[in-house]
Amino acid sequence: SAVAVGVGNVALDVARILTRDPAELERTDMPQPVLDVLTTHTVADVWVVGRRGPHHASFTTKELRELCALDGVQVTVDAGAFEGIDEADLDRRTRANVDVLRQAATRVVPEARCRLHFLFWRRPVAIEGDACVRDVQLERTALDAQGRVVGTGDISTLEAQLVLRAIGYRGVPLPGLPFDLERGVIPNREGRITTEDGHPLPREYVVGWIKRGPIGVIGTNKSDAAETVRLLLADLADTPRDDAEDRALLDLDRHLAERGLHPTSYDDWRRIEAAEATRGEGFGRASTKIEAWAELLDLVALDRPGGPPTPADRDG
Repeated sequence: SAVAVGVGNVALDVARILTRDPAELERTDMPQPVLDVLTTHTVADVWVVGRRGPHHASFTTKELRELCALDGVQVTVDAGAFEGIDEADLDRRTRANVDVLRQAATRVVPEARCRLHFLFWRRPVAIEGDACVRDVQLERTALDAQGRVVGTGDISTLEAQLVLRAIGYRGVPLPGLPFDLERGVIPNREGRITTEDGHPLPREYVVGWIKRGPIGVIGTNKSDAAETVRLLLADLADTPRDDAEDRALLDLDRHLAERGLHPTSYDDWRRIEAAEATRGEGFGRASTKIEAWAELLDLVALDRPGGPPTPADRDG
């Protein structure tokens, strides 16, 4: 039995890997040591635990629907999870998520090989065990008058041998930049950082979750980054520069190296891709991911002056 604490896409990823038939994963680029562990350990129950309700979860609907439709997986949603939800107040994504969970909870899977449980309005208060995890203590939660999550004192216990933290991300302020404390993001307009009253700040940009909040998948981040870079290039084209600034831009790699910083280049990325393709050939796959951080650093340092990073560099 495994518990994933969190109700976002990371928790869905965890649940999907643990509930899928390991034989299906043999075709993927997953590192072989990971596949070996998944093949030799059977997970009968996976619990996805969240301290709020299903209408507060940040799942992406496509990923949630695919997970709930996996062959051989029986989905359950705890009793009362949908009580008090006014679907008229929900946005399109949230309403779709609630509908997917309702339908999944009614689907009966004969002779299911494993079970996926969505447990809402709970929070972990203790993990117990000696040499390994034995069980997780969960407290029922509720919203107070101010809309904050509070514990009710109602404690239950889940037997489990694995607990995974998937509680997501919240941005933190950076010195000298405005910050929206309520949303946990840097104020911006399409990637241009703005002051709190909406005026753009010159030469300052933002991408990813610190730009829009912790939601979305890889494709979302790609389009998000493209939006910001388009504005950055447009601003650069409209900004007068002298020869010294142009030379500084051309010597950016040297300036970074003088500060002990070594950016990863597109050639580095292609070297990693080639090494992963070579590794995949040995397993009859198109590619197999390299999971060791030290090995990745060695690959990107092959043509770097000074050779591979030192152990201190790797630790940093």
